[in-house]
Amino acid sequence: MRRTLITLAVASLSLGAMVSTSIGTSSAASKGTITIGISDILSTANAQYGQAARYAALAVAGEFNATGGIDGKKIKVISLDDQINPTVDIANAKTFLSDKVNLISGITTSGSCAAVAPVVKTTPVLCMTIAIQQVLPTIKNVFSRSPVEAQWAASAIQLLEKHTPGGAKLALALLPQNLPGTELWAAQFVAEAPGLGATIASNQQVPATATTFAPQVAAILASGANAAVIEEGPPETASIDQGLRQGGFKGPIIDLTPAYTSLVTLHDPLLYEVQSSQIVNPSATSIAVKAYVKAMAKEGIKGAANLNQITIVADYEGFYQALTALKACNGCTGAAYAKSLQNTKITLAGITTPGGWGYSPTRHEPVTASDVYHWSTSANAPALVAPIGLLALNKIVSG
Repeated sequence: MRRTLITLAVASLSLGAMVSTSIGTSSAASKGTITIGISDILSTANAQYGQAARYAALAVAGEFNATGGIDGKKIKVISLDDQINPTVDIANAKTFLSDKVNLISGITTSGSCAAVAPVVKTTPVLCMTIAIQQVLPTIKNVFSRSPVEAQWAASAIQLLEKHTPGGAKLALALLPQNLPGTELWAAQFVAEAPGLGATIASNQQVPATATTFAPQVAAILASGANAAVIEEGPPETASIDQGLRQGGFKGPIIDLTPAYTSLVTLHDPLLYEVQSSQIVNPSATSIAVKAYVKAMAKEGIKGAANLNQITIVADYEGFYQALTALKACNGCTGAAYAKSLQNTKITLAGITTPGGWGYSPTRHEPVTASDVYHWSTSANAPALVAPIGLLALNKIVSG
């Protein structure tokens, strides 16, 4: 996943408000408390990912604490900045282990997750995504809050084929970043395309620090592609979408990073956003949505745009499931907690996808299908297109 997103539009989302302990330090987990240690991006241009994870953790902890905590213990969240650096994540994990935290989380990049996994021994780790080499075979105590993007390849190609102008043969443009995780999904699309009757018209790597996409847009327009797959945050998605449309590109575009803001600002019915949760309607009457809105409001997160920003819903689902599993085992730790995690599933009406959110002993990703949304011109709002299935991990290429 691209790790850039727009700033959440609430005044309280400054870095100082984000961290209850000083960046680079942590306070030891107190006796008589349940502690979540978050190592995530808190001080770079991508800090909003860490902000989303931490606010979700605080919101869920607040919900559980309001009903007595877990096993009579209150839940505490402590945070450390990882600077998008696997070496720092390892150091932070060691700090958390010495503090005897119950769960280590945050860890937005799959590379950092892979680096931390051998260090944590039996303490459960809840990353954003897990690197392929780490998933196969499953590491018993490492879990993700989102599938790896490569698993969407086959279903995404089939979806694009349905919306290609004039029923023409699908010619794909791929726009991954020059990072290992995104290179993997691009390689998977290349591997899947021939068997599904599609070709690759363009496959360009984008520097992670890119601020303009004009060269890539020009290359896509010149390639003859009639569909595109990208993985960008809202500002980048808008730049690419608008550049392609202004250049006469009429095909569908799939964005593998959930970007609610892109849907509601661009109003492009052929822009499809893939995510492992529902888009949350703040006005929905379900008990789960009301609880989500209330818990997030206590952390300063209000309004549809902020309540659906990038990964925050998946973060909330992940922490809610993690604490539900912890409650089910009466505040257990280590291997016993990992076992409870892989055997616990939650269903939150209006938030989780229809299949619910949870794991199994052989699958440490939370969903077996992801939702795809686009802008509905008839409803004048984002609308669900269809859930798409995930490719089996044993069918994913090595890159």
